Amino acid sequence: MTKKVELYTKPGCPGSEAVRAYLDQHGIPYTEWDIAVDPQAQQQLQVYGSQTTPTIVVDGDAIIGFTEQQKQQLDQLLEQPVS
Repeated sequence: MTKKVELYTKPGCPGSEAVRAYLDQHGIPYTEWDIAVDPQAQQQLQVYGSQTTPTIVVDGDAIIGFTEQQKQQLDQLLEQPVS
């Protein structure tokens, strides 16, 4: 069983591009939501306590941004066993 990964992005966001490339390079499947064109995605983003992109959600756990610290957090969430 794989983890559900969602990526909230908007055009022109360098962090969104970086996360997308990272996930693609590691063969991690994800669903991408563009908050610029999808009002429901914008509302869902707020549920996770975020108002910015990139926001990465792994099985309900949100990571806001994509610095080295957030990359490590993402790796930890992806490595945890699926419950």
